[in-house]
Amino acid sequence: MWVDLAQRQRFEQKFILTEEQVRVAREIIRCYLKLDPFAQSSPDKRTYTVHSLYLDSPDLLTYWAWVCCEKRRFKLRLRYYNSESDSIVFLEVKQRENNCILKSRAPLLGKNVRLVINQALADPTYLVHQGPEQVHALRKFMRLMCGLHARPILHVWYSREAWMSPSGNSLRITFDRAIKAELVNGIEIKPVGSTSVAPYGDKVIMEVKFTDAYPAWVSDLVKQINAVSSGAAKYCRCVEALYGQTRLFQAPPNVQLRLEQLLRNA
Repeated sequence: MWVDLAQRQRFEQKFILTEEQVRVAREIIRCYLKLDPFAQSSPDKRTYTVHSLYLDSPDLLTYWAWVCCEKRRFKLRLRYYNSESDSIVFLEVKQRENNCILKSRAPLLGKNVRLVINQALADPTYLVHQGPEQVHALRKFMRLMCGLHARPILHVWYSREAWMSPSGNSLRITFDRAIKAELVNGIEIKPVGSTSVAPYGDKVIMEVKFTDAYPAWVSDLVKQINAVSSGAAKYCRCVEALYGQTRLFQAPPNVQLRLEQLLRNA
């Protein structure tokens, strides 16, 4: 049976940690949460690899939306965990509305992704699961992609250690490490890149993702490890690492207006 554990609507906080801070945090977290069962098939039974292929406009509108701190913005990406042709690739829209994160994702087989993206096919027959939510997600992705004239920009991959609530999925805490990225030119679902950068070095990004109230024990954990909330946007940091300041000198015109028009039509 096909199961998608992604949180559709949530709030999140991010922290950049050392491995020692992660060690202390893990000892506390294991008292409240369980490891994501998705990791059970991995060799160490704890981590798995996450791949994201980000799409953006020629003038990098979604990157500049983050730089300009726009309250309504979005990112487009292909998310996958295995590069085999029969594995699932999710077409994702990660949207921010003020402090709330909204995510929609449409599951396709890897072998169909290039065709669907290159021809902008909003055809539900290509979906692995054809429920109303997934059909809507596919159409929304395509409308934003076409309106943005988006093309593949970056391949980002990293190792994820994920913890989740033992009852439901109202709280997830993830540790992302060994974050790497490479520039791409086209759709290619592959295991790792050849020429990459590691913008976070040996640091680990902890993300707290919650759908209800922020748990008091998490607040205590953050204080205990002396962590400070940080806007650790992987895509945007990787853009800066790969493009360099000379290519990111000035924001394009009408960033907010263009975002509003795109989201209104999506």
